Amino acid sequence: MVEVVKGVHRIPSEIRLGSEDRNEKLPDIGLIINQSVAFNDIRSNMLDKIKQDFQSASDYIEENYGQVKIIFNFMNTFQMPNWEEGNVTFEEIKGKIHKFTEWNNFVTQRVKDVPKGCLNINGNKIASILTSQLVTKIDVYRKELTSLMERRMAETKKTIEAFTKSLEPYP
Repeated sequence: MVEVVKGVHRIPSEIRLGSEDRNEKLPDIGLIINQSVAFNDIRSNMLDKIKQDFQSASDYIEENYGQVKIIFNFMNTFQMPNWEEGNVTFEEIKGKIHKFTEWNNFVTQRVKDVPKGCLNINGNKIASILTSQLVTKIDVYRKELTSLMERRMAETKKTIEAFTKSLEPYP
């Protein structure tokens, strides 16, 4: 039995009949599939769907992520002011805190993972990066605001004490 099975080829690319050697070509399946009308219709529909999904994702990103790009670029180029120089005003600090808080709310509300057909817009990673940067900047500015208020209170206290001392000789 082993002798009979030993001569049988398992791969149908070469077929032997009896003792004569004869090679027959099998049909080109790839060519048949590529020339199939049904296959080409399916492929065309798939490509159209993918193009539509990319366009939908692109439109969504333009609409919702334009501001995110501005925030991201600002956060990556932003330099903290030199607090020791003392030229930072209360209004500047308040304005920055307000701006960073608005941006943080925007990022939290608008930047999310969103499926667009066969694509997924991964917004949570961007939101996580931006939120952590914004919260850090807000905390730094709040601490500086507290410090500025304490310095101003100390200056005001010294001014009031000086006026009080200058008025002591008068009844």
